[in-house]
Amino acid sequence: VKVYAWYDDAWWSTKLGLMEGAFTAATDGAPLEGRYHDGPQRCVVGRDTAGDPVYSGKKIAYGNCSGALEVYYGIARPYYAKLMPSPLQPLTVATRGTSSLAAAQLIGDVHAALMARHAKALASAGVAPGAVSPPQTVVLANWISAGRYTPGIGRLLG
Repeated sequence: VKVYAWYDDAWWSTKLGLMEGAFTAATDGAPLEGRYHDGPQRCVVGRDTAGDPVYSGKKIAYGNCSGALEVYYGIARPYYAKLMPSPLQPLTVATRGTSSLAAAQLIGDVHAALMARHAKALASAGVAPGAVSPPQTVVLANWISAGRYTPGIGRLLG
């Protein structure tokens, strides 16, 4: 299972400068086994003549970036397994602002676990964890060998 959280402000990079490495945390809610370097980021480096953003094409520590943080990569622990409609359905997407209670719970749990795990580092950077907005989206992907599509470069089954 892989879980990513998309933040409008990639706070691990923009506030803490964390570009590489892994983190873990055992919680009562969403377990964390993530990596700072795995998810994509969009870093604004200026504006064009029409006023639209110009992106860097690479991650920039302490930049003006939005992005996805890999928050979990491992076996399907019960917390995440219960969120999958079936073991063969490979994707669950939770978006903030929807009417789904399960989506709101997942987003809240992931954000709370991340803020608890990074509270000291955020405080050292002068950022109150409560000031960090929750992610817009959390994506849960179940990587299974029995699925119709391979999880990477390979052939299609079926």
